[in-house]
Amino acid sequence: MKFFDTKTDSMIILPENCDEAIRSAAFDLQRNLRDLSGKQEGFSIQEMKTPGPAILIETRFNGEPEAYTVRVEDEQVRITGSDVLGTVFGIYAFATNYLGILPVYRLVDLFPKTREEMELPSQTFSSQPRAVRFRGWFLNDEDLLTEFRGGGGERHIDYKFYNRVMCLDVLDMILETALRLEINLIIPSSFVDVDNPPEEALADAVVRRGMYITQHHVEPMGVSFFAAENYLKKVGAEGESVSFVANRARMEELWRFYAQKWAKYGDRVIWQLGLRGKADRAVWQNDPNVPDSAAVRGAIISDAIATQHRIICETLGNSDFYSTATLWMEGAELYGKGHIQIPKNTVVIFSDIGFSQMFGDDFYTTARNDRDRYGIYYHVGYMGEGPHLCEGCDLRKMVFSYQKATEQNSLFYSILNVSNVRPLHFSAWYNAELLKNPSGFDQEETLNNLLKALFGEAWETVKPLLQDYYDTVVDLGPGELKKRCNKWNFYYHEYGKLPFPLFPATDGTLRYTGRFHMLGDEFRFDEDDDYQEALVESLGKWERLSQETETVSHALPEEKKLYFAQFLQFEIRYMMHLTCWRLAVRRMMKTDLAPDRTQACTEAVLALRAILEERKILELGNWKGWHDGEKKIGISNLLTLTEETYEKLGKDRK
Repeated sequence: MKFFDTKTDSMIILPENCDEAIRSAAFDLQRNLRDLSGKQEGFSIQEMKTPGPAILIETRFNGEPEAYTVRVEDEQVRITGSDVLGTVFGIYAFATNYLGILPVYRLVDLFPKTREEMELPSQTFSSQPRAVRFRGWFLNDEDLLTEFRGGGGERHIDYKFYNRVMCLDVLDMILETALRLEINLIIPSSFVDVDNPPEEALADAVVRRGMYITQHHVEPMGVSFFAAENYLKKVGAEGESVSFVANRARMEELWRFYAQKWAKYGDRVIWQLGLRGKADRAVWQNDPNVPDSAAVRGAIISDAIATQHRIICETLGNSDFYSTATLWMEGAELYGKGHIQIPKNTVVIFSDIGFSQMFGDDFYTTARNDRDRYGIYYHVGYMGEGPHLCEGCDLRKMVFSYQKATEQNSLFYSILNVSNVRPLHFSAWYNAELLKNPSGFDQEETLNNLLKALFGEAWETVKPLLQDYYDTVVDLGPGELKKRCNKWNFYYHEYGKLPFPLFPATDGTLRYTGRFHMLGDEFRFDEDDDYQEALVESLGKWERLSQETETVSHALPEEKKLYFAQFLQFEIRYMMHLTCWRLAVRRMMKTDLAPDRTQACTEAVLALRAILEERKILELGNWKGWHDGEKKIGISNLLTLTEETYEKLGKDRK
């Protein structure tokens, strides 16, 4: 099939009364074709075919969820979906498999070279049955996204990191990327309050794209503690307790209010059930009315969940909806001991230990039954002590964890914490491939294919660097993981020897420990000399890796060098500088010798300034201002804290 040349192009034919999600995907395809061909116009979208090559898009509802077939024959491409999302996935599958458009290109600016003509051989491509029904992303701790391009409006929330709402065009870019990877579920932000129009617009955008939407585990019924406080102000009840125990009638009232708000999204909503406190804490940490008894606490949470489920049924007028209950921290223990009861047809979600990306003991010891469905909440981004501005979840660990979930019949549902998405796009892409067939997943083949797509013939040169990157991250080991689990109410599991780090000291951990060296904390685990030696050793490895990237960069094709510099070379140097800062801060705090203290402070300051300067490579073109909202790791804030601490040390030790 002559698909296009300098004189002709293919029209895009949509059915009458086309769903908005399909129409949006068709416009994305049109943009791809114009960029690929170099044409400013052409590839018109219409509802009736005229003579000439065409892309026919159709939906034939047949009951099979999200299936599609792409067929090229004669003068037409026919994309057929089994439902709306199946058709959308088919459109993007055509762009990926036939046009060579990388599914993550919107995040990394890697687009194929313009060409004057393209022919497509006759062939057929069909989707395969999916092992995981719901495949989601959670945009969590999204400090970069909320202020990028000025943000999309104000939030009314008493939490310093969440003053702005994400810009809608930024969200849509992420939604498009997710759909290209056949992700069908989104939590569009932390602490979403759909009673605030800019935040409601986020939810609207997700559903317009045909995707499912759900809520963070701190937002059962779409109501976080902050949203509850806003509601109380709205109805003139400011100051009333946000307490299901002491103020039950009001809590039911606000749950019903938000149920009506969310109900407009119909069957696209997967409702979150539960009872938690403020800012991702256990409910009893904010509510003194909750007794100090595991059985009673479980009974209260079970009562709240049953009440929420009843309110949804009454609001929708039926019980035919999906809901989830996430066993995060205290929920895992209470459910595992039989203290929490879950309504029928509610998916039980097990969480990994975010800073380790490994499942705790609750995942292995909690009995499953044939009545319920189970899923997982997994982190490739985690703030605090986890990856945030760089990749940090070892791909081998991810596969290990998902295959364990498959063995435990716990992969009906997967939600992946992707934080700001862009710094973690590679692991998110890899995860999307893993979700297609977790039990039969081929790690090496998938990794090779992704690297080939990104680096072409140079992929074999890059692959060892990527593996060295993961291997260079310090493993804090089981002892420190146990301490964290005890502190944060996670449940440690003994794994034995593993081929990957159990508790990786990624950028979040380096920031956490260095900051608390300066501020002081009772949890000063990192005074251990073995850990310091491991950091020194890793710094040497980061320095050697950085030098190797210079050699590899010279051998790469010109069109691949920028991506390599942004998303491997920079991340290696970022970890190198952050490790240098972390070691220098400890020396600065421990020495009583003024010259040594000055030298250590100088090294620490220079390392942070190097990050601020070098990360500008991520702010080119459309990404100008990418780090405007960077607060969670807070490189600029760490720089100020380091300088102020040095000044204070000088005064204190005179």
